[in-house]
Amino acid sequence: MPVTELGVESTLEHGYDEFRYLAVGTGTPTANGCGAEVSRVPIATKRVIGRVRQFEALFTNSEGVGDITEWAIHKSAAGTDCLVYKALDKALPHTSVKAMLVSVSETWDNAP
Repeated sequence: MPVTELGVESTLEHGYDEFRYLAVGTGTPTANGCGAEVSRVPIATKRVIGRVRQFEALFTNSEGVGDITEWAIHKSAAGTDCLVYKALDKALPHTSVKAMLVSVSETWDNAP
């Protein structure tokens, strides 16, 4: 059943503000979020452009320090309600020297 472009955009917008936190960790993520979460911060930017939903969060030089191997988007600052999560292909070292901007893009296709 094909979904119209308006239908996809409306679906992506629904619940858009419900998930407000981005977490990073040094383990392997699960449906509950990061396996070894090191920091969770509020999502600063949320937008929908066509079939793409984007989230951005800034981790200061004291947040999310370590070899980052996973990320997850959560509903609350401490809960396990997780919208989406992913393991990184390669660890991303984050030191206390500078901040880290994490940008997540979720693309929906119209495949049957």
